[in-house]
Amino acid sequence: MELSELNSLLNIIATRVEFAKYDFPIIVSVNSDKTSSIVLSIGNKEIDFNYNVIKMSPNNYEKYNCIEIKAENLSIKNLIQIGDIENHTGDAGEWGHGICLRHCKNIIVDNCTFSYNWGDGIDLIDTYYGDACPENIKILNTKCLYNRRQGISVEAVKTANFKI
Repeated sequence: MELSELNSLLNIIATRVEFAKYDFPIIVSVNSDKTSSIVLSIGNKEIDFNYNVIKMSPNNYEKYNCIEIKAENLSIKNLIQIGDIENHTGDAGEWGHGICLRHCKNIIVDNCTFSYNWGDGIDLIDTYYGDACPENIKILNTKCLYNRRQGISVEAVKTANFKI
């Protein structure tokens, strides 16, 4: 499946997207703007990854997001995300994040694992203009393991609840 097809699937207008269980990882690479792979921009839905693995392909970028959320009313659950730290081809930067939540509201990340990222497992940050901080974020039953920089970075957020 091409990255554009995966983004299209995840951003369809539906209230629930549930993946079938695959016996192999879904390999993603950084898109053409060199910032993110999967961008979730349409909300009002629940995405159940059914314990599938989304793995970042090796790259040399100083910064990227395997998954970026820019939506409202979105729930992500049962995801296993693995970064490229073991095969990263560059040596600069520290901002290769598993999931980045920016300009989003009413987000639930439940029962997920973010590991082996070049930067943080989870990054909560504004849009660099200070006017779009994540709001009403819930991180539940989620693990951040063996990330190069930090498990979770809370750089900007209006309200968040962590129950790990």
